[in-house]
Amino acid sequence: MSLIPTFEIGFWNAWIFVIPVFFMHIINARVFARRGAGGQYGILIVIFLILHILPVFLPLKLNTIWFYVGLIFYIVGMTLGFLAIYDFATTPIDKPVSKGIFHYSRNPMYLGGFIFCIGISLVSISWIYFLIVLIWMILLHVMEIPVEESECIKKYGTGYIEYMKKTPKWIGIPKSEDESMNILKSR
Repeated sequence: MSLIPTFEIGFWNAWIFVIPVFFMHIINARVFARRGAGGQYGILIVIFLILHILPVFLPLKLNTIWFYVGLIFYIVGMTLGFLAIYDFATTPIDKPVSKGIFHYSRNPMYLGGFIFCIGISLVSISWIYFLIVLIWMILLHVMEIPVEESECIKKYGTGYIEYMKKTPKWIGIPKSEDESMNILKSR
């Protein structure tokens, strides 16, 4: 990664990796509308748009180790995202989503998005894109996820609280026993 990144428009840029993401978002929007979910903050939407527009200007670093490692991250993240959308779409509306990949993480869609965005930053060797991804994830963790979980507690009650006690917020990140109670107290 160079200190001053190269920005140029070209065919072999990271925008190629964003095209499947747009299809994922179209499917996701339909599923979220059916379940009555969603509602992000303005700053998160702006960062989200930057994460989808910036790759147009990021040349791929083909035939480098960064490209191949990034490709693996991208594929893992996209797979995780599509599995999460499938689980979300096939769960009855009146029940919290806790099957499939949601059994291992309460936020597999965000986790998948984070992983495939890290992949995009690696295939283009862009530290600026990586920094924007980190800011996006921190803001999601602080602003969006607590609101979503509070809404789920209101909608699903003790069923969701029990789910929160069993399932970590992020895969591999341990949570405290009182996390669900802290969410209840803060709302």
